[in-house]
Amino acid sequence: MTHATALQNHRLMLGGRSFLPLMLGGMGTNISTAELALAVERLGGIAHLSDAMLMDLSDRLFGTRFTAEKAKRTASERDNMDKSAVTFNLDNVKEAARRYVSDVMSRATGHGLVLINCMEKLTMNAGLETLRARLTAALDGGIDGITLSAGLHLSSMKLMADHPRFKDALVGIIVSSSRALNLFLKKSASTGRLPFLEETEEGLAEKLAQVNPEIQLDRFLLDAYFGISPLMARELSFRACGETDGRLCNLDEAGKIRFQDAFFAFANCVKENNFTPIVLKREGVPFEFSALPVHQYGLAAETETFESFSALLDSFYEAKERQERVRQRGADLIRTATTARDRVRRKLALQEKDYAATQERDALRLSGDLITANLYRMERGESKLVCQNYYDEDLAEVTIPLDPLLTPQQNAAKYYKRYTKAKTAERYLREQMALARRDLAYLESVLQEIVRILMRQYHPADLPI
Repeated sequence: MTHATALQNHRLMLGGRSFLPLMLGGMGTNISTAELALAVERLGGIAHLSDAMLMDLSDRLFGTRFTAEKAKRTASERDNMDKSAVTFNLDNVKEAARRYVSDVMSRATGHGLVLINCMEKLTMNAGLETLRARLTAALDGGIDGITLSAGLHLSSMKLMADHPRFKDALVGIIVSSSRALNLFLKKSASTGRLPFLEETEEGLAEKLAQVNPEIQLDRFLLDAYFGISPLMARELSFRACGETDGRLCNLDEAGKIRFQDAFFAFANCVKENNFTPIVLKREGVPFEFSALPVHQYGLAAETETFESFSALLDSFYEAKERQERVRQRGADLIRTATTARDRVRRKLALQEKDYAATQERDALRLSGDLITANLYRMERGESKLVCQNYYDEDLAEVTIPLDPLLTPQQNAAKYYKRYTKAKTAERYLREQMALARRDLAYLESVLQEIVRILMRQYHPADLPI
């Protein structure tokens, strides 16, 4: 078993997605380089960048002058033991972070995740302002998520709560104790998101009364709470109104009660560890698993129950590995067939071009005939023949290019030879184009068949084409 296969046997679920259990930490000043992070991301793992000394890194990578500007700005404080007046230029902090993150994310494949390790202690006398600048700049750059560490300021979530990507990006925390975790969660609740297990009936009712009634129920749950997966958010919506994308405005009072009942029933199951390990399948192919029954797919999905989550995960990822092998094999076949098809297309295009040229062969024969008819007045060394076209009713004057190195008879013979060659080429090209069109049709049918087979196991968006 190869290392790659061994890794594929174990997967990490995060945010409703499956990842290779390969994680790169955000190490130092560009120790976890962009290239290293992107290599992990391409494999389907989770990689961290570090946001330490990004202004210096920007100078080296992008030719900026942030470090020189800082040195000039703080020169007067160099020999002063009291550095309390020395702060970062926050515009430079933001620009350096945006440049670096944007450059990395523009090269990401989407197979894995690229996060950034944001260390709270790197703030230099302007804690909240500097931390806010670094957090929001990373979000501006398109980072997949942020890991908060090295101090964990309790207001970190609030500092970026107003950012448009706040609820889309993943946020992780590194804490040393449950006390620190509880303090952080309580402080973070002010951002509008709360661990769903801590919600009360009054709190949920209040949130429902204040939120935009046009919002989808699953979106409301994901925006308002930590700890609910997209699958379960859709399921709770389905249990309330029979639709996974149901809107709050479409619920009557009875519907709102059903929604609240479903929410707290789900929370109680989690609190009581009342779980049922199930795998959801389409035509025998697993596509999702859950700790609770899922009804949203109706007859479109089959359910298999397992005695334990260990047995579920073993079965699920064994099947996923088989799927991945089939998908990879399908990708190889598609790549091979596509290459062959494109080669035939290019060959056919050239043949059609050459065939079109043969359709002008009668002009070659006419030139030969006119040269022969005018031999009596031609001499060697002439570059052209100007004569009347005897085949034209109006006896129009034509100009025929000649090779001055050849005699008139040789020029006539040259045109006749080109005519004969074009006539022969026409028959040959007609045969070759028929063969090429046959091959092209065959390769197109092969591609269609491969895609048809793969569609039995994959969503169209996941096909390797």
